[in-house]
Parts: sequence; C-alpha cells; structure tokens
Amino acid sequence: ALINYITLAGYPDEPETLAKWWPADLHLVGKDIYVRFHCTLWPAMLMAAGLALPKTVFGHGFWMSEGVRMSKTLRNVIEPLMGGCVLHESYDGQRGYHGESFNVYDAGRGVWHQTWVDNAGTLLRLDGGFTGERMVLEGETIAPDGTTTLNRITWSRVDGDPDRVRQLWEGSDDGGRTWSVVFDGLYTRVDPGR
Repeated sequence: ALINYITLAGYPDEPETLAKWWPADLHLVGKDIYVRFHCTLWPAMLMAAGLALPKTVFGHGFWMSEGVRMSKTLRNVIEPLMGGCVLHESYDGQRGYHGESFNVYDAGRGVWHQTWVDNAGTLLRLDGGFTGERMVLEGETIAPDGTTTLNRITWSRVDGDPDRVRQLWEGSDDGGRTWSVVFDGLYTRVDPGR
C-alpha cells in the first residue's frame, strides 16, 4: 500500500507528473502506523528507488465515538487530508449502512462545506460556519419521490472541553417548523493534547 503514494503521483511512468507532486510537503498519517511504516519502511523504499523523502511526516491522534476508538478497521474514522485542508469522515453503521463525507473551508465564499454520500443513495450538501462556539451547517436532501428534508448539523464542545465534541444532526420535513434528531453522537479525542 505504501507504494500507492508515488504511483498515484505518476511513478514510474509519468516523470513530469511525479515532479509536480513529489516530494510531498506534508505526509499526514495516523500515529499507530507513524513510526514503523512511515518513518522507517517508507523512507527506505523511497531511498532504494532514488526518490526524495517527504519534507515533513506528521502523526495525528485518534478520536473515540460511543466509547470505541474510530479506526479504518472499523471503518469509522475522521482523518485530515491535503495538509489538513480537508476532513474525510467514513462511517459504517448497522445492517451494511456506509457513508462518507468531505469537509472543507471554502475561502472564496467564507463558509464551511460538507458533502455526504451513502450507500442508500443519499447526497447531502451542507454549508455554514461558526456561530459563537458552535459549528452549524445546513442543507437539504431531496428524496426520490421529490419530498424535501431540511438538515442541520451542529458540532459543539462538551462542557467547553476541546477533547470532547458532540455532533447533533437534525432533520425537518415541514420547512423548519419542527426538528427531529437524526443522529446524536459524542466524540472523545484519544490521548488528548498529543
């Protein structure tokens, strides 16, 4: 899997593309694979191929959801991409449900944007930003029968603690007059401060 980093950047068949994308300015990895793979095996592979090493390797910490550490093995994970400019969330639920989202700050419009897709055919696009200490994103989904649901997702610190975050997803089928809870989750950072 490690070799995919450079083959996606054009190695060995597209040297012009590789020159554009490699070496990486920042290689962002989970701390569980940080030392063994990305700071020993991967550099050895690059040196053997005569390629430059990434300029910086940064190992990020973990988050817990409902008392379980989020991980790719469980397929419930939040990971920063593209130097931290994008957050990717992958979620596996019960009975084969799977969804993924990409979250990015749109500097041109000055808003945060999230696109969520799932294996039930849902496409949810949300926009918004910070309201005081809370992040609030809003958008709508349109069902195959044409009905519209308003969606509001709010992230907030629990008791002001930066290592505990609540995600509250609410939906409204009546234009925002009433709201019901779609998802209410608590995330706790594993190894706070690291």
